Amino acid sequence: MAQESNTNLPVADVLLNKGVESLSLDGQEIVSANQQLVGDESDELEYFSSSDSEFESQEEDSSPYYMDLSDILRTEIENGEYTCLICTGEIDSSSHIWSCEVCYRVYDLECIKSWCQRGIKETAGKGQAGSWKCPSCNSVKTEVIKEYRCWCSKLVNPPQDGLSPHSCGQTCNAPLTGCVHGCGSICHPGPHSECMAIGPSINCFCAKYSKQWPCIITPYQGWQCEDICNEMLPCGEHRCRQVCHNGLCGKCPELVNAKCYCGNTDESIPCSDKRASWSEVKLVDGEIKRWMGYFSCSKICDEVYDCGVHRCSKKCHTRDKDDHLCPMSPRTDEMCPCGKTLVVDLLNGRPRSSCEEPKPKCSKICQKSLSCGHQCSAECHDGECPPCRKFQSVKCACTSQAFDVPCSFVTAGNVARCRKKCTALKDCRRHRCNVICCEHEKAALERERQRKRQFRSRPGAGSTDNSPIEQVHRCDEVCNLLLNCAKHRCVMTCHNGPCHPCLESSLDDYVCPCGRTLVRAPIRCGSMIPKCKYQCTRDPECGHPRVEHECHSSEQQCPKCPYLVERLCVCEKSVIKGVQCHRQTASCGKACGNPLPGCGHPCTKVCHSQGQCLTKCTSACGKLLPCGHIHKASCHFQRESACNKSDCMEVVIDKCTCGNLTRQRKCTGQSLEEITANPSPSIGPIKCDESCAIVERNKKMAEALGLDYQAKLASSAQHKYNDDLLDLYYVDPDWSDTIEANLTEFLAMQPPTKELRLPPMNPQRRMFVHLLCEEFQLQSHSIDSGQNRSVVVLRTHNAITPAAPLRKYYHPNSIRWD
Repeated sequence: MAQESNTNLPVADVLLNKGVESLSLDGQEIVSANQQLVGDESDELEYFSSSDSEFESQEEDSSPYYMDLSDILRTEIENGEYTCLICTGEIDSSSHIWSCEVCYRVYDLECIKSWCQRGIKETAGKGQAGSWKCPSCNSVKTEVIKEYRCWCSKLVNPPQDGLSPHSCGQTCNAPLTGCVHGCGSICHPGPHSECMAIGPSINCFCAKYSKQWPCIITPYQGWQCEDICNEMLPCGEHRCRQVCHNGLCGKCPELVNAKCYCGNTDESIPCSDKRASWSEVKLVDGEIKRWMGYFSCSKICDEVYDCGVHRCSKKCHTRDKDDHLCPMSPRTDEMCPCGKTLVVDLLNGRPRSSCEEPKPKCSKICQKSLSCGHQCSAECHDGECPPCRKFQSVKCACTSQAFDVPCSFVTAGNVARCRKKCTALKDCRRHRCNVICCEHEKAALERERQRKRQFRSRPGAGSTDNSPIEQVHRCDEVCNLLLNCAKHRCVMTCHNGPCHPCLESSLDDYVCPCGRTLVRAPIRCGSMIPKCKYQCTRDPECGHPRVEHECHSSEQQCPKCPYLVERLCVCEKSVIKGVQCHRQTASCGKACGNPLPGCGHPCTKVCHSQGQCLTKCTSACGKLLPCGHIHKASCHFQRESACNKSDCMEVVIDKCTCGNLTRQRKCTGQSLEEITANPSPSIGPIKCDESCAIVERNKKMAEALGLDYQAKLASSAQHKYNDDLLDLYYVDPDWSDTIEANLTEFLAMQPPTKELRLPPMNPQRRMFVHLLCEEFQLQSHSIDSGQNRSVVVLRTHNAITPAAPLRKYYHPNSIRWD
């Protein structure tokens, strides 16, 4: 059985196991031998009685000891059961190993050295060292693995002592997080154990009390007692009233009564705002009045200067008995406004008579330094210098253009702006800034280029940008994208990345239509409502028994009634049997046949309701024309009443007296009497010519010789095929008959198809197909290439089937071999 370790037990358990009967803080016992100490994430202590926990049952239970990661690694390596993640080989006590300090995964030394060298070689750049990643946790490392060390890395090539594999036997002493001590366990794999030492005595913030805790919960930054600080504040008069705190006490917040510098106002101000200063004023009777002022009341002084004309325009200030001398009083050394000429020289050797006399001006250029760096170009003048009239070149806010502007424009705090719109993306990466001449465009574009460079070098690294964004480039529009529920829209400010799941919810309980399934509120939007397992209870309106189906929402209709009934057709002339109940109408499929008003032709519209006959007759006229033919034009009752005889489309054959000569023509609609009364060369009987006499002579000769003259004429009128087609037919008559039958079937197909694709064939057979398609008046094209080349046949509007098949002309003895 593995030796027990204290690395995974709380510090109090370890102390109790070592014989410490109790642990006290501030003289109060917080844990004893019959209590269990538990620490949570906030480093606060909670204790529970052993009757409320499983502490006693765990000690008395004979279940196997709980092993932490260090014990698991040690046991598996001792038994040779640990597997290297790279080579999948077993690692035992005799193997040379390396362990990751992040995930504690153990690897065979040769495997991880090869892995490390490949990673550094692939990532090394110009002037930069390479790095590699742990195969397990992907933590980036720059160290080059060269040698075999123990778990704590103190000893190179540790010997096999038979106690713990790959351990040097020394104390680990690795620095622990949040602790001043090191790991107290013997050189080990896996995570370090918690610190079990007692921390130093820590004073509270006000240094009145001192306490001591176990190291893992010691507040090294100090702790707060419940007493008042009571330290003397910087004012030297009051003391701090805060509860024991860290850092300085700060300014004195006490309110005190104080007088202002001018002596006209008394107010209560914070003690820390006092700024003491003596003031004194000489009264009319010569007496001196003195007081201590602590603040400025911000009122205008408005005291009369010694000249008795001007008044002080300063705000409340410290007073002095000689501080209100008129600044405009004449002096012997005073200069003109520009400071280049004495006033005495400008007034012919005399000073100004009083403070009310203005200072004379010289004719020199002022040349005082302006805020822009130039000198004033105006003549000697009173008051402030006029704005600088010189120009300087400045760049606009986005630094894309430069402008020549007056210096006064710049010194006034104005900024030159161009008309270029900012093209930078806002932080949502959906909208652009579009601010005219944006001063932050350059920084935003550089940040976007840096993000793209990171993404190209490391795909996925540029997907999240944590660099600070300028306020102007923070999108303040509402996102308004449809959420995953497909019902609500995102109400957050426009943002990067996907929207959060819909947080809308209903406060109403969901009850299925049958009332037997209930979901209690609140129901979050997008939640899967459980499907009701019971049958729908709605009865159909037709009165038939309902079709069994599952319970469904009211928006979804019940299945249509499938029972068969009899329905009167729409035209009310027939009763249709076997109509499904849900079909409200039925059609007999017959034409209406009712006479249309006016023309009297029967209505050709299929079974319809009353009053819905055709409004426009589509039948042929059907009246007899003077020529004796039927008028085949469309019904013209609504256009004109009389038929137009020139509309006759029949073909008339005119013959000569003997019948040898024939002529086809379009019927003109004239009767026989009209043709006889108005004879025309192009209308009526044809006159016999010389050919008629020749036919008559041949007929008589045939009769004399006992020949059938009519049969001879019929044989000479048969179809004539191309000689090349017949030659190709003689090569393979059976295959040729198959192709001819396919073409004949293609023309007779109903409904007609547009094309016929024949299988691949050699060039000789493709030539036969092309020639045969000419006889059928079809179009043919060769497609594909090589062994897959075949023929596709396209239908035409004038395609025909020859009167005689090719087999009729098959005479084996007449095959031509040339």
